[in-house]
Amino acid sequence: MDGVAIGIETANDGSGTGQPMTVILYESSTNPPTLASLTLIAGASVSVPDSATGTLFNVALTMPPALEVATGILEIEVFTPNGQANSHSFFMGSNDADQSGPSLIRSAPCGIA
Repeated sequence: MDGVAIGIETANDGSGTGQPMTVILYESSTNPPTLASLTLIAGASVSVPDSATGTLFNVALTMPPALEVATGILEIEVFTPNGQANSHSFFMGSNDADQSGPSLIRSAPCGIA
């Protein structure tokens, strides 16, 4: 894996210069994962340009990650700071295809632990 493709529903920074995003990859030894079970294995900080609905944004990783054990679970964290004051908005992409694993969300400002 040389990178991660992030699905974008909407990305608009208000000025056309891009908005910051941090992508962090973790390995977890528990299923479902817990915060305590996460081990950092890779990450990158990028600038996301304005994007059309249904696009993919590729985030390059300088160090390709490797899971420590074959049964390890890969968790990907996507962080964008609150950009409302600067008219920034970002919504993750999704689809209606069947998924085989759970998706997790946490957001301290929204009260979601």
